Amino acid sequence: MEAIKIDANTPAKYLIDKVLEGGWIVKENITKTFDQGGKSFSQTYLVEKSGQVAVLKALDFSIALLDEDPTTALIRLSKALILKKNC
Repeated sequence: MEAIKIDANTPAKYLIDKVLEGGWIVKENITKTFDQGGKSFSQTYLVEKSGQVAVLKALDFSIALLDEDPTTALIRLSKALILKKNC
């Protein structure tokens, strides 16, 4: 059986110029500026709609597929998200 090949370049890194539901347009990746270069499973973007600017946190759980135990990795990522949200 052939091993599954996974692109380690996570999808959350490729959102610039995408139009999201609700009409928000992804303008600029500010991950390093906003997160101060910390490693995480998300990317931070500036989005714009009708002259309004907001921050978008794009979560990428595909990294869990690289773990030898994807289910446990998803649980860890979910717990990290909850911790970050509550801080």
